Amino acid sequence: MAIYFANAGHIDLSVIRVMGVSVKQTDTPIGYFGTGLKFAIATLLRTGHHVSLFASGETYTFNAREVTVRERSFNQVYMNDEPLPFTTDLGRNWEVWQAYRELHSNTLDESGAITDKPTTADTVFVVQGPEAQRAFEARHQIFLNSKPLEILDGIEVHPQPSSYVYYRGVRVAQLPEKCCFTYNITKTMELTEDRTLASMWSLEYLLETKLPTTKSERIAHALISDHKTWDQNLNFTYCAAPSDVFMDVARRFRNDANVSQNVRRMVEQGDQRDGIWPEHTPTPDESNTLREAFALLEYMECDLDLYEVQVTETLGPNVMGLYHKERDQIFVCREALRQGDRYAAIVLYEEWLHKRHKLQDNTRAMQTFLLNRLVSAIVGTPTDA
Repeated sequence: MAIYFANAGHIDLSVIRVMGVSVKQTDTPIGYFGTGLKFAIATLLRTGHHVSLFASGETYTFNAREVTVRERSFNQVYMNDEPLPFTTDLGRNWEVWQAYRELHSNTLDESGAITDKPTTADTVFVVQGPEAQRAFEARHQIFLNSKPLEILDGIEVHPQPSSYVYYRGVRVAQLPEKCCFTYNITKTMELTEDRTLASMWSLEYLLETKLPTTKSERIAHALISDHKTWDQNLNFTYCAAPSDVFMDVARRFRNDANVSQNVRRMVEQGDQRDGIWPEHTPTPDESNTLREAFALLEYMECDLDLYEVQVTETLGPNVMGLYHKERDQIFVCREALRQGDRYAAIVLYEEWLHKRHKLQDNTRAMQTFLLNRLVSAIVGTPTDA
């Protein structure tokens, strides 16, 4: 059985005869480098396929003939009896599906048709061989034709799980594991000569920064609720502005054992940014510790009031206290109270310095203020600050 790649318009055979020629007519061609057609022909011949071309009323058959260069044998590609300037070693790492992808892409660029039924047109490439036939039958895995669930900035999210990644609808990468969804990149990305993504890091960063902006609870739930798929383990903390939908779902699952550590870190960062932490009602012992801590603060000439402090279950790893500027609120976690009144007073005093005196950690202003208070306490004179 044969596969036919048919286009209106007569092909200029220079695109086959001359290396480095690209004459795409569309503004956003799928094909890119101009050498892809030669790669495809070489790959198909190397893998035992029959390739022919009908153009301008003529029939051209491609074949390979052995030549020797420096005592090494190569199979040079011929078009009928005309030697072409490449061998079947061109694109030696290409697989048949990639050769099929190239011919299919070129046909789409020219608004042509791909079929397994005999057809006529100004230009028709004909490929015969079992692997090309299988690629044609699996073309829905090479060319994306589903409707996206959501269109984000630079990327489309399609519903079916897959390990393939697409660029403008054409498969350009295979991930090490399956994803919850299929991703189609729409922003400009660099491709290698064999039409694969030049940088997997760029792909990861695009997904990490754009997926959390989704407004779809279905997408957010799938990405957050487990950590078994490749995309569920992305580092979403790189996203500067996750959507409310994504953050709400993440907070809902924050204590689920199946959630990835990256999601937990993102929730912690979001909580710190928004001033949202699980509130804690102090036990009688903790309330007593808090009162004693405030008595110490008063002795230290700190005018902090109880209403300015909110006790939380946690503030994140190793964080005992925090002043949230946007909410103008001091938070202290219950662990600080468990450490006793003096420790709690220290934590509250530091956050009071941030709130009342606008002093930042590790600054000369903070150092000067504390040293002034220390000297005043030793010599027994009133403080100026």
